[in-house]
Amino acid sequence: MNNFTKIVKDVCKKHKVLEYEVLSHHRYQYLMPARDEVAYTLRQMGWSFPRIGRLIGNRHHTTIIESVRRHERRTSK
Repeated sequence: MNNFTKIVKDVCKKHKVLEYEVLSHHRYQYLMPARDEVAYTLRQMGWSFPRIGRLIGNRHHTTIIESVRRHERRTSK
């Protein structure tokens, strides 16, 4: 199991969502905290925004930038 798979598994278990949902292109609100945390964790590991975006639902890199910022705001409270 590679780092990406392990991170997704751990975050999905924590947030009680399914892995395929986090990696899909669905925009359901209940998925956002888990998806944001996956993006944040991968970014902290040095992954590029475009690479993370490709892996998480083929999203644009600016979407991933906002996702990381949203997670930072959520956890700083």
